[in-house]
Amino acid sequence: MVSCDVWRALAEQNIPAVLLPSRGKGVSAHMGTGLSSTITTRISQHLAAQDDKYSLSIGQWLLDEKLQAQEAVVKKTGNWKAGIRVNLYTNQKLS
Repeated sequence: MVSCDVWRALAEQNIPAVLLPSRGKGVSAHMGTGLSSTITTRISQHLAAQDDKYSLSIGQWLLDEKLQAQEAVVKKTGNWKAGIRVNLYTNQKLS
């Protein structure tokens, strides 16, 4: 058993915890901070989503990062074949 002091210390540090049933039966429980600690972030996220230009720039950044990471994996595994690389946003050849 874990004492209440441990759960209290985790909560004070904003560290969530998941409690699983000890014998595999029953439901799990999530213990974490309430909305009071995340509401400002959530409001900012919703406001940003209303701005089309900002939303598109975030989406473009995420896609760029994902494609760069995928390219790095392909190069690392040796499955990379030299070819023409094209910027997906401008359709210009990359060096």
